[in-house]
Amino acid sequence: MDYKSFGLLIMMLRREFRNDFDQVMTQQELASIANVSVVTLQKMEQGRMARMDPDAVLNIAKALNLPVQARQELLSVSQGLTDSDYIKHPSETADVFPALVESMTNLQTPAFIADTYGDVLACGQAFLELTGLPVKKMNELPLYSRHNLIRWLCAPEFNQRTLLGHGYSQYIHQVVMMYKLNSLSVRSTPYFQHILPELNRLPLFRKEWQAPFIQQDEPMKMMLPVSVEHPEHGVMNFMCMPHATFAGQGTLYLVNFVAMDGRTGKACQKLVERVGNQAVYLSPWPKPVMGWDGPVDLPSGQASRVSMYPPAVNVMASD
Repeated sequence: MDYKSFGLLIMMLRREFRNDFDQVMTQQELASIANVSVVTLQKMEQGRMARMDPDAVLNIAKALNLPVQARQELLSVSQGLTDSDYIKHPSETADVFPALVESMTNLQTPAFIADTYGDVLACGQAFLELTGLPVKKMNELPLYSRHNLIRWLCAPEFNQRTLLGHGYSQYIHQVVMMYKLNSLSVRSTPYFQHILPELNRLPLFRKEWQAPFIQQDEPMKMMLPVSVEHPEHGVMNFMCMPHATFAGQGTLYLVNFVAMDGRTGKACQKLVERVGNQAVYLSPWPKPVMGWDGPVDLPSGQASRVSMYPPAVNVMASD
């Protein structure tokens, strides 16, 4: 992440932070709480600081009430570090994604693969059968976020509130908090800035996104229990377990729904036997090059020429 992008990220985090009167934090307020000068903060937000003081970055993170995990991520991106800098031999996307798809299809449980943007790249047929998500309807949406997991969970037309029952609110809260943490490294990218306004039109998402990042005494749960009220199999209890894989162009997550009891396990087996668990491909990976006005069509050989929606997408799946 360059200095300009990091400055944009700081500005966005500041504007997301709301006080008790639902007012956006000003530069003066953040500078005062973080014990940095207003001039320093202004230069940082404008991308005019060639060297980031780690202490200043951590003070800003604390002032924004970011949890420990987010402070670490913010410090990393301020120094221009990426996931690949932490591993000796970063995997290439060309190798990682097909391997994850193969692992997903070998599972006897519902599962999907998502990227840092929250877009679902592929899922198993058992996942679609469990959730009732309509692939054809999603593909027709003229939205950049048409395959975004958060949209699926928060948009009323997908009926996930009914499916998840009484545990829906807590599940949404935890998922959005994880989304805020995991998306820090891409928050200032043009593609994320296309997604966010669309998600903000959903009242439930906007409420969780604009809430304080997370209470410091509230644990950040990476594994989430979830109960699904399936119309045929009744209540099915799962542990939602994400497995992160560092790839050359970002982190990918294989999310597996592990049965919590024998009855749920047998129901999953029936789902897989009936519909199979072959892969359904959704959002493209790697992402096409995006500008602030939309996809950038680069000459062949320089970048992927896969077009990004809206209005249309080439999807290798059917309902």
